[in-house]
Amino acid sequence: MFATLSNLVDRNFVLAFVLPTLIGSVCVLLLLGDILPPALQVTALTTTDDFAKLTTLVLILWSLAVLLSVFSNPIYQLLEGYWGPLRTAGRLCAKQRAFDTVLAGIERTQDRLTRNEAVRRFRANWPPRRDLVLPTRFGNVIRAFENYANTVYGPDGIATWPRLFGVLPVSLTDAIEAARAQVSFFVNLCLMASVVAAVALTRGGIDLAHWAQITSQWDQLPRTNLIVAALSLIATRALYEAAIAQAYGWGSLVMAAFDLYLPALAKQLGYGLGKTTADRRSFWRTLNGVFLHHQEIDPTKWPAAGDTDHGPDVT
Repeated sequence: MFATLSNLVDRNFVLAFVLPTLIGSVCVLLLLGDILPPALQVTALTTTDDFAKLTTLVLILWSLAVLLSVFSNPIYQLLEGYWGPLRTAGRLCAKQRAFDTVLAGIERTQDRLTRNEAVRRFRANWPPRRDLVLPTRFGNVIRAFENYANTVYGPDGIATWPRLFGVLPVSLTDAIEAARAQVSFFVNLCLMASVVAAVALTRGGIDLAHWAQITSQWDQLPRTNLIVAALSLIATRALYEAAIAQAYGWGSLVMAAFDLYLPALAKQLGYGLGKTTADRRSFWRTLNGVFLHHQEIDPTKWPAAGDTDHGPDVT
């Protein structure tokens, strides 16, 4: 993110971090408008013609967007169910039961076309094993394509990805980064909507306490902040579903990268791939030891690059 300044002004950064930050900030300022000083009112901020003030606002907005990008991985992991309120034993058990139910349904399906479609949906939405299931749909969709390479070819997808990314053409890396930016846009908007809901709910609770002490007349019940909180919670759910929908496209590109460029990675490492599936899987399992555990590899056990073809396995 900080390798070049251009990364902080490109389209993906603006879409993934600047826009959610802007939308979330405006919503919070509107909610707190009646208690903020006049200089921080949205109308005052958006109608100013003071160049110094505008510059300061842009710098603050960009700084908040950069801060959001720094915490991007923990935010993803929150929605995936690695930590936080979404990681509960009850949610995990429910997802594991759903995993078992889907697998059992596939086993009972007799029609070939129906079964193939059910398998396709299963592989897009679930990791390959029950012990890999996460407590959230978002997490399981991401874990499904994270484990694709290991299931199909043998390499550990997460450990291999940084190496594979180095041999991908610019056109594919750009497409992958753009797809992830779209996911991040909805992930960060989901976070912002939940923050707005929390602020609105807090203010609504304060309004209710004040109403109960002063009048308790139903026709004077303060509803605005509670309505905003309810709408924000609905928006949070809708944005979460949108993030899942975008994650499928991101995952498709990641899986395509493994399909097309694993041989190029092997060649870049100085090795060729065997002609059989068993040989290739054995090679990638050996490389997993290198990537994950820093184990040494015996180069004499594997053909050098150019000693074998990279054609499809026909055995």
